[in-house]
Amino acid sequence: MKKHFLTLLFPCFFLAAYGQGAGQAISLNGSQYISVDNSASLGITSSFTVECWVYLRTAGNYPVLVEKGTNVNQRFGLQVFATGELCGYISTSCNVLAPAGSIPPQEWVHLAYVFDDATNQNTLYRNGEVIAQSTELSAPGALLGNMNIGRSITLGTRHLDGIADEMRLWNRALTPAEIRREMCAKLAGTEPGLIAYYRMDEGAPASCLPAGDVCDTSGHGNHGVLY
Repeated sequence: MKKHFLTLLFPCFFLAAYGQGAGQAISLNGSQYISVDNSASLGITSSFTVECWVYLRTAGNYPVLVEKGTNVNQRFGLQVFATGELCGYISTSCNVLAPAGSIPPQEWVHLAYVFDDATNQNTLYRNGEVIAQSTELSAPGALLGNMNIGRSITLGTRHLDGIADEMRLWNRALTPAEIRREMCAKLAGTEPGLIAYYRMDEGAPASCLPAGDVCDTSGHGNHGVLY
């Protein structure tokens, strides 16, 4: 499969403060996706945070940004609906839903979904600000199955037509301050609770190749394959 890695100036208003500079991102064309094999380190059972930068060309096919699980009753994920709602879900339906127009097409945004098992609080962030919250009494449980970036793993559809960057998965609930502080920074990869980290920088030399097309730089070896 031909890889579509783009060089870009990282889309963040705080570049000067963080010194990020130019980097890479991955472009998915509406039929491609990244698959990550299940592993012990990806076995989230309680609190989690998933975050990424994304540029949607269109949301008409209800694109799934990330999803892990085996079926609709055993999964979690983050999805954009056709009219710009952002859905964070555990199991069959949205645990938390941001309203229409929350995620505009053809615009870079940083998105995060935080589930805090201690409080059963689900929170969605856009560009570091809370856009939706709810309380749901459903932790992910012992999730098996692979993880997809850019497609629903349980439906096999809902592909992302857009560009993704700095995809991160944590096995803890990040605080609002952490999300705001780190959304515009490249991480070391050794931060506590970081279990998968995709910088999407494979246009540069990558130590994980040819083990994967998309490298996990968290040290857990959860490399992804582009299909």
